[in-house]
Amino acid sequence: MTSPKKLKVEVEGFIHEVSDVKEGASRKKYFTAVMQEAKKHTKMVIFSPQRHNWFNCAEKDESPVKVENIILSPSRQKQGDHDILVNDKSRLTCVRDLAFVFDKKPYSDVHLRTLSDILADPREHQRVNVVVKIMEEREKGSSVTRSNKMMNRTSYAISDKTASILITIWGDDTLRIDKCRPANLYAFCVAVTHFELKLR
Repeated sequence: MTSPKKLKVEVEGFIHEVSDVKEGASRKKYFTAVMQEAKKHTKMVIFSPQRHNWFNCAEKDESPVKVENIILSPSRQKQGDHDILVNDKSRLTCVRDLAFVFDKKPYSDVHLRTLSDILADPREHQRVNVVVKIMEEREKGSSVTRSNKMMNRTSYAISDKTASILITIWGDDTLRIDKCRPANLYAFCVAVTHFELKLR
């Protein structure tokens, strides 16, 4: 049986969308970015927070780069695709030039989906854009997150032309149901998870 992960010698391209350093459920620090390759964009997860400044500078300077000793792992967001995993053993260098140029258009690996699309393919951890109507506030409370932290949460009923589901906003932020807002529509980038056996 083959491993779901495999080594790849190197990848070349341009760095985009470097995130802030985050902390996972196991308290391991990481950040994400997007690698613009010749014919595609690939999500990167970097488990080497001390290199955060290097990635930021590469994006800001639009520098062509080579990343060696990486790992390809099946993507949680795009079925059939792979994410690039970078760790302390990976080697980062700037290269003189590439056969393609830095893409100045904003890139996102998050796609617009309808609520029925999400219900038909409720894979956890996928990130999607939705445009929805806020119907009503359903529930306020607090719960322990997967990272073992107690956080406030508020649940709302949302809908579009295809379906209705609940969305949970974590932390102290809330959604304003504005009767003066045209059609009361909001655009969100959300992560699909199952909370208390309900799709959120």
